[in-house]
Amino acid sequence: MVQNGIRQEGISHLLTDGLRHAKGIKVLDLQDNTFTILGAKALATVAPGWTEVQELGIGDSLLGAKGGVLFANALAKGQNKKLELLRLQYNDITAKGLEAFAAAATDALPALKKIELNGNKFSEEDLSLMKLRELLEARKEELGGDVVVEDDWGLDSLSDLEDDSDDEDEDEEEEEEAEAEELRERLVQEAEEAQEEPVAQKQDKDVDALAAELKKTEI
Repeated sequence: MVQNGIRQEGISHLLTDGLRHAKGIKVLDLQDNTFTILGAKALATVAPGWTEVQELGIGDSLLGAKGGVLFANALAKGQNKKLELLRLQYNDITAKGLEAFAAAATDALPALKKIELNGNKFSEEDLSLMKLRELLEARKEELGGDVVVEDDWGLDSLSDLEDDSDDEDEDEEEEEEAEAEELRERLVQEAEEAQEEPVAQKQDKDVDALAAELKKTEI
């Protein structure tokens, strides 16, 4: 479902009301949609239930700093032991999120072979990145076999990293504000729908009454 223009509320419903039930799913690609913190929370809730998943594509989806940490912590629960490929490019993931993904890869994702992280917000010299690189290199040596396809292992190209670690707190504040704004909009919409409902019922009653009167009228 790549590049479908699905926004955060749609992603949330898709995950919690739909894909949550796809327990045996092996490959899921939702790249280039819009998650934000709302979709990231739904993803973090649902992902541990995909115990058979081997590939997850969440790249270019605006997970954000806080959303990246939430998703990483969900993977750290150890329910996705068959996950081999994780695509997370261009998600505004910061050093905190990177650290959480490195920890999850080490302790909870024993089958992980490759993680794509280009275009996020941390330094190429980050210790967690080095830890990930060493971990995946060691796994390749141990599990790769006689014929190794290099593109199936390790990290992707990191040519578009942004070292914005100093702006991490500001990013989190912006995400919290966006989350609050989404909640306000949803509450306003629900209030408007609730207001309209009695009016619609009254209109229906008026129409029924008019129809009854017309039946009594003889032309």
